[in-house]
Amino acid sequence: MYSNNISSKTLLQTIVPMYNITCNMKTKTVLHRRCKYCVLHWKEGVKYVKCKVSPRHNQVQRMKQPRNTWILTFASQKPIRDW
Repeated sequence: MYSNNISSKTLLQTIVPMYNITCNMKTKTVLHRRCKYCVLHWKEGVKYVKCKVSPRHNQVQRMKQPRNTWILTFASQKPIRDW
């Protein structure tokens, strides 16, 4: 009834959804405690504000995007590029 082919097994696998870490949290550049129950904490270099009483106070700090990350060398600054 069912075939044991490898291709049929890969087609029938469930897709695991990717969860967003900042779900139910506001992303802000500057974090503020909004009530006396809000707690500010750091986890892996990211700042969070968590509130057990009012979940709408949950915030996460927005990460800066890396800009100008080029490695400048003599080869990349020639007037005539090799590529």
